[in-house]
Amino acid sequence: MQTPQIIQIPSFTADNLFTNPQALLSNRSGETDKSIKDRLEIEYTHKNARAFPEYRKFNRYLQLFPDEELTSLIPYVFFVRPDLNILTKKGETLMFANPVVENDPTFRWLASDCPEALISLSSDFTDDHDFLPFIGNHVESFPTFDYSLIVNDNTQAFTGYRSFYAGNAIQSTTGVQFDIEFRDTKDLETSKLFYAWAYYIDGIVRNKFPMKPEYRANRIADYYTSMYYFLCAPDGERIVYYEKIVGAFPTNVPLSGLALNMPMTPNQKISISFSAFNVEHMNPIILSEFNYNARMIQREGNETWKRQGKWRADPSRRARHYDPDLMRGKTFVGHPYVWSDDGSTYYLLWNQPDQHDKTVSYGNGKNYTQMLK
Repeated sequence: MQTPQIIQIPSFTADNLFTNPQALLSNRSGETDKSIKDRLEIEYTHKNARAFPEYRKFNRYLQLFPDEELTSLIPYVFFVRPDLNILTKKGETLMFANPVVENDPTFRWLASDCPEALISLSSDFTDDHDFLPFIGNHVESFPTFDYSLIVNDNTQAFTGYRSFYAGNAIQSTTGVQFDIEFRDTKDLETSKLFYAWAYYIDGIVRNKFPMKPEYRANRIADYYTSMYYFLCAPDGERIVYYEKIVGAFPTNVPLSGLALNMPMTPNQKISISFSAFNVEHMNPIILSEFNYNARMIQREGNETWKRQGKWRADPSRRARHYDPDLMRGKTFVGHPYVWSDDGSTYYLLWNQPDQHDKTVSYGNGKNYTQMLK
């Protein structure tokens, strides 16, 4: 009986397919590794390998390169805390910031019901960063704004000829109004946070609540916030678009969504209206300001506003977007920062969660007279 012959199938990879001797034996046309790759357009040395030829050459077949087409982007939104003069911390214990707020029944109840929401609206929340994580963790939608030039019309009398010339884009970047959608919690903490914010603004405008002395002395409104918006590549780190909204504050809290509507299942999502000074797109100064809010650098100026950076960036110890051991990354991480190793490509990275964070004492969470003394 004849023994079956075992066929040896050569193993080729992307590195040796065109250089393997067995593959070259079947190459009767004299093709080389470089010529085949050039003809198939599968190798480039430019960092944006597929897109680079399209700036210099013409794609007559309109061929698509899937790895260069827009498929999906990963969004991140960050809110900078205002500095409302409602609650403060003495050591690690919460207390009212002033007697006027302490005697306000609305704030007294909110302070006992959701103290974390109120203290997170103050700079005393933490000195590790300037962000407001709670609403950033519950955001469901975020706006972007068109960059539009004013178009001026020049019409000649009698003949009717028309021509156009461009104006500036200031109107599209200033005086913006928009809505942001958030998820609410089972205890309506998102609604209560924004209500406390808007209620405080109303009290400031009517001279009902006092601001901190440094804000009054410098004529600074303490209820504004800034918002950062990043779009990252599918790797979750490389930034492809970013914008910043400056001088924003809530103008409407939709408590009407809590109206009686049997079987009483309110909409989990709420839409908060905002007004803001201006929006800016893709200016690298935004990234520097983001790192300032992450407490990476020191603010320049007089001693009143001087602040030391809390830490140095170390990308080698970052919380990676994808952990091969967990088959995913960590959900809860430390504060974010922007990093670049060449000054042109920027990455949104996250610190590892701090295992030494102190827990603020909120008392028993029920009796505000014991919690806030």
